[in-house]
Order: sequence, then C-alpha cells, then structure tokens
Amino acid sequence: ADVTVNSTSENTEINYSLKGTASEGMFKIYSASKFNLKLNGVNLTNSDGPAVNIQSKKKCNIILEAGTSNMLADGVTYATSTEDQKSAFFSEGQLDFDGSGSLTVRSNSAHAICSDDYIHILGGTVTVTGAAKDGIHANDYFKMSGGTLNITSAGDGVECESGYILISGGSITSLNNSVDSKGLVCDSTLTISGGTIKLTLSGNQSKGIKATQKILIN
Repeated sequence: ADVTVNSTSENTEINYSLKGTASEGMFKIYSASKFNLKLNGVNLTNSDGPAVNIQSKKKCNIILEAGTSNMLADGVTYATSTEDQKSAFFSEGQLDFDGSGSLTVRSNSAHAICSDDYIHILGGTVTVTGAAKDGIHANDYFKMSGGTLNITSAGDGVECESGYILISGGSITSLNNSVDSKGLVCDSTLTISGGTIKLTLSGNQSKGIKATQKILIN
C-alpha cells in the first residue's frame, strides 16, 4: 500500500520503523519536526515514484538496524506530481545515515538517493546497484565519516549540486561508464582527509574527481 504520514508534533522526535515486503508501495512523510526512520528489514518497490519520499525540510536520521538488509526501488516512469520526487529515496531535508545494517537502492528513472539539503553517511553499508542518473545527489553538501558506500550509476557517483564534499572516513567504491560522468563532483571545495576511495570510469571525457573550486587531499 501507499502510506502517507502527516506529523504535526513539534516537540517529540518520533521513531518510524519500516519492515516487511511490498512489491507495489510507498512511504511518504510530512513532518513538522526532525524524526528517525529505522529500516528494519524492508523491501519496498514503487513503480510510479519514489519508494521513500520525505516531504519535510527537517532532519531525518536513517538508522540501518543491525543484522538487517533493506532494499528500495522505483519504476521507469513517475506519476505527475507538484512535489519534488527526484530519486528512489528522496528527501527535502537533511539525511544522516547510520547503523550497522545495509541498504540497497536502485533507481530506474532518476537518482538513487537525493536530498535537497545535505547527506551525511556515518555508518552502515549503502549500495546503489544502478541509477539512471546519479548514485548520490545532494544540494548543500555531502559528508562521509564512516560506513561503506558502493555505487554503480549511469550518471555521477556522488554529486553535490551547490555545496562541498568532505570525506573523512569510510569506504567509497564507484563504477561509472557513461560519457562525461564523474566519480565525485561538487560546486565548491572537495576535501579528502581520510577513508578509502576507488573510482572506476570508462566513458569519454569522464573525471574521477572534479570540483568547481579547490580540491584538498590530506
């Protein structure tokens, strides 16, 4: 089923837990306050839009529960909407990924994971098995301080549209084979101060690392 949550609570940090399987479903949320979304063994596919659609500008802590495998996928085309729906896992607000479980995302139409704010990966294993556009697409900034990120996408591996990229820990592996694709790309400063990064690109005019401003490798 398609499930929509409307939370007007402004004083309580609510925990939502998703588990089970739906071959045709969606989880959408509107929230006036920050909240936690626990992925506790969920397998969710939505043929006409994002599998998870967060229509809130508040921060969402994504917790990949220990010992669980979670999978999200969208369809080839999205139903018409007046709201942004740019990826299989979409959020208007900030996304923090943590925990020790795993999340696998596939987008057949758009980005795999996208935030119109920032994305920060602190823990867990996030795998993009395929994306029609970017594997990870953020607006304000992308940070990675822990965890494992594996990406296969037709677009860029990780793109920050308007801000910076900071990688201080964790492991990133990205495979991109389209023309003019980038492994890591941002519109500001790109800093690598830790972690392990492996970028493989085969398309003409592709770049492993690209920044509009400075690139700092410490």
